[in-house]
Amino acid sequence: MSIVAEILSSRGKLEFDDVSAKLLAVQDAVDASVEQAKSFLSSKQKQFRLQQEKNSRTLLDLQKLSKTMESLKVRIETQTKADIQNTSRELKTLSDGLRKASFKANCMVELQELEQSLKNVQHLSKSQSFYSAAEISMKMLQVAKVQKEIEPEVMKAVKTEAIIAHQQLLHELDSVWKESLVCQHDEDGLILVKVVPQPLPELVSALQLTGNLYNLQTFANRLIDLPISAAMKKTINYEVEQGQVTMTVENDNLPAVVDVLDRLAMIFEVLNVPINKEEESLLKPLGAEISDQFCSMFIEEVLRKSVPATAEERTNFVLHVSQKIEDMHSFLLSAGFLNESQKAIMDYVQNIDLHFINKSCERYLNKTREIIYKDLHNTFELAVEESKAPEVVDEDQSFSSLSSNTTKFPKCAISMSARELLELVQEILNESSASSGMKAERLYLTARNALEMYCNLAPIHHKKYLDSLPQQAAIFHNNCMYLAHQLILLGPHFSTILSRTLQLQSITFFDIVVKLRKTACQVFLAQMQAQKKQLVELLRESEITQIGESDNLPVKTEKCVRQCLRQMEVLQHVCQPVLPEEIYNKAVGALINSLVEEMIVRVCSVEDIPANAASDLVMVCSLVIDKAPRMLTDCNKIHQYVKRWRAFEELLHVLGGNLATIEARWAHKNGPLAQEFSAGQVKQLIKALFQNTARRAAVLANIE
Repeated sequence: MSIVAEILSSRGKLEFDDVSAKLLAVQDAVDASVEQAKSFLSSKQKQFRLQQEKNSRTLLDLQKLSKTMESLKVRIETQTKADIQNTSRELKTLSDGLRKASFKANCMVELQELEQSLKNVQHLSKSQSFYSAAEISMKMLQVAKVQKEIEPEVMKAVKTEAIIAHQQLLHELDSVWKESLVCQHDEDGLILVKVVPQPLPELVSALQLTGNLYNLQTFANRLIDLPISAAMKKTINYEVEQGQVTMTVENDNLPAVVDVLDRLAMIFEVLNVPINKEEESLLKPLGAEISDQFCSMFIEEVLRKSVPATAEERTNFVLHVSQKIEDMHSFLLSAGFLNESQKAIMDYVQNIDLHFINKSCERYLNKTREIIYKDLHNTFELAVEESKAPEVVDEDQSFSSLSSNTTKFPKCAISMSARELLELVQEILNESSASSGMKAERLYLTARNALEMYCNLAPIHHKKYLDSLPQQAAIFHNNCMYLAHQLILLGPHFSTILSRTLQLQSITFFDIVVKLRKTACQVFLAQMQAQKKQLVELLRESEITQIGESDNLPVKTEKCVRQCLRQMEVLQHVCQPVLPEEIYNKAVGALINSLVEEMIVRVCSVEDIPANAASDLVMVCSLVIDKAPRMLTDCNKIHQYVKRWRAFEELLHVLGGNLATIEARWAHKNGPLAQEFSAGQVKQLIKALFQNTARRAAVLANIE
């Protein structure tokens, strides 16, 4: 007899043998049932599904066995736990056996439930009860994804089948969705939007439950890219039928705002179908995906491009367009496409006056930019009498004492674009004078911005020609000076008018006048510096400083001087018809002065000038004496515009004269030679030209 039997017999309890015997019987029964089920399911799985009633009876038997095992477990724990501490190993063995039997029984229960769920999902899917099918499938998927340490192979196979069934359901949802909601286009530009309302409530609910919102996102994106975008950007024809709309692109012309609103309303009406029992619209989930993008597109492609440009257009917009936009916004808000925080469209409409002002200013600045980009060489001759400025009003007497010639601009050539810019500025200021409040102020500032844009943008846009073509630089100089001159005249006229409108004390253009003049001088002086640099570089190649190396003048000297004169003649040809007479004479005079100055410096630096070279040098200098004055508008004004001309003439006298002539022209520092050259320079020339004789020494002694 075992220790357990002895303990039980000592207490009068003889049930242990009975318990052990029943437990063994239960284990045998469970093992037999499992083996039977495993063999049956492995060999004939198809018949297994057709034998539901037999499986159900087996399941009931297993449940009864499970209850029997549970009661035995209770008896073991309550009747023997306190008295069999020394027999824990045997009890543990019995308990483990019980747990294994229970696990196998639970597996059979799960197996039966999964099998039933698979049938239910298939049945509900066929009847288009997608939401119920999705509920069962999600629960089935949760069970199938639970992994256990020890699991029969048949159980793993059924779980795999459950996962496959879930994927099949998702595929079915995708197919039905594509048939129920259509948004497509073909090569001929035909766009189709079609909605089949019947399966949508079940379909959308099932997709949301399974978290499979890719189809909804794809449809929403195609919706914004195809019909909505086409309705906003292009002229289209359309046909509406029950649950669908067909659109055909007629051309790419921008449609009117009213037409855009009508087409959008048609599209949204087709999409406004319920998707659940609460009658929520399909537009609500679509709005969650694309409402922000729709608002931005509507503002950029429709509202911004339809902002009124005139007072008449503004009135029409306020009376007709704004109300239709508000109606559309209210509809989308009630349908759930938009939420309460999305107010961008209505904010834009309510601020239409500000956008109207902005568009007017933008239109003027765009026109300014177009004028600036026009070619400078399209010119006209401005006569001295011509003046575009309005008469000065009586209230301003600041210019009453000026000469009538003060307001006249000198005769020259200016670009057609400069006159267009001046007329545009006058147009802006006239509109500002007729306006009030913020619009008047903004237009006044726009006029200033247009002129500043010319100063800043024109030199950059035309830089290539301004740097390389003297005539272009001269024309641009005239343009800036002309605009500056006219602004001086415009200032007093508009200052009085705008001061009343804008309530400002100081309205002036004098700062822009300064900027225009500065820009003109910078561009023109840069071109003159480039011309001067070319003249100096030519003279550096003339080899004048190498005269003493041979008896004759270097061949390059005459060639380079002639090139300099030829360059000056070309400059005369392109600039004299363009520049005002005074500006032209000053510019050419400065270049001639640079030429003769460079020649004087180089000749004075030579240490030895042979007689033949001196004669040749006189001939070369005579070329300059002959041609240079003719480059001015008046030959007799050569001394006025060329500061070193007299010095150049005196140099010619020295080169072609003798010691007596030089001494006479020095005249003890009182002669014309002394007025142009220092004693050191004259001595250097004498030493270079004449041999060392007593006569030369006497002349040098008299020159101090």
